[in-house]
Amino acid sequence: MSDEAAKLFKAQRYAEAAERIEQAYALDPTVRVRLRNAGRAWQEAGNAARALHCFERFLALETDPALRKDTEERIAAVRKAGGGEDSGRSPAGAASASPSSTKGSEPPAPGGRASPAAATTAATPVITATAGSPGRALPIAIAGAGVSLWVAGAAWHLRTAAADDTVAEGERSGQYAYPGGDKKLGRDRETLATNRAVAWSLVGAGAVGAGVGAWLWLRAPRTEAGASVSVMPTVGRDGGGFVAAARF
Repeated sequence: MSDEAAKLFKAQRYAEAAERIEQAYALDPTVRVRLRNAGRAWQEAGNAARALHCFERFLALETDPALRKDTEERIAAVRKAGGGEDSGRSPAGAASASPSSTKGSEPPAPGGRASPAAATTAATPVITATAGSPGRALPIAIAGAGVSLWVAGAAWHLRTAAADDTVAEGERSGQYAYPGGDKKLGRDRETLATNRAVAWSLVGAGAVGAGVGAWLWLRAPRTEAGASVSVMPTVGRDGGGFVAAARF
């Protein structure tokens, strides 16, 4: 969601970017710099009231002197420019970087090639394992994938529950008490409902996968366990490598 917000910000779709950043913050309030990024996006969109709201919430949480000073300067600039009224887009040429480029924000996804140093390592001994009985390997893989989905769904559910508590606390403390705050609260609740559905879907799919894998494993023919090791020459300073094959 943060990457999407950065793209929207670069495309000068500031209001949409601000909405995405606030949704991301609602899901993970520990990343408080998103409040500041949302304020900057609202500032660029010309929505002074929303910008001030985000900046002031950020100041209440942030302790870094540099970030506090910059945010206080932005608050002063917003108030000097318009107070709390929604006056359209900010003037062209206003200095502002992408929300994801500030100190402490989330780094963009790497888009380049891997470092050449990582590709110049000489050949080293390699140990690989292969399943000699697909009848056993496949059920194990299915069950493992099911367990992984279940764990991911449970973690997603816990995180969504924490975000739900944050939204509820924000409603009680008046954090949505600004023009248009009721709509923002509604969107946050819709986002939480979607995440709950995803979490329970993952838990259900994981339980089914684990059950199917266990059932297939019980029905699969048994084979004797065994292993073999062979030496395979490789090119490099190490001179050779090992390949291990095993039956399960």
